[in-house]
Amino acid sequence: MTVVEGPLAGGVAGEAPFDVILVEGRIGDLPSELIAQVADGGRLVTVVGEAEMAKARIWTVAGAAVASRDAFDASVAALPGFVKEAPSFVF
Repeated sequence: MTVVEGPLAGGVAGEAPFDVILVEGRIGDLPSELIAQVADGGRLVTVVGEAEMAKARIWTVAGAAVASRDAFDASVAALPGFVKEAPSFVF
C-alpha cells in the first residue's frame, strides 16, 4: 500500500489510477479530475454538501460507469477549492 498526497481539487494524475481516493473533508462538488483518477473497480470517498451536516458518499467506478451512494451523515470541515457549480439555468 502506498499513500500519495496531492493538490486538493486536482489530485495526482501522474500517479493514477488509484484503487481508493479518500478526500478528508467536506466538498461542495466532486471535480471530474478526481473521479477520472479512480481505477476500474476502485472507489472515491468523501463528504459532500454545502451545510455543516452533509452526507458521506462513496463513488464506485466500473469501466466507463460511475455510481454513487450515500453512506451516512457526517459533519466535517469544508475544504477550500471545491466550489459547487451554480446551475446555468434557473426558473
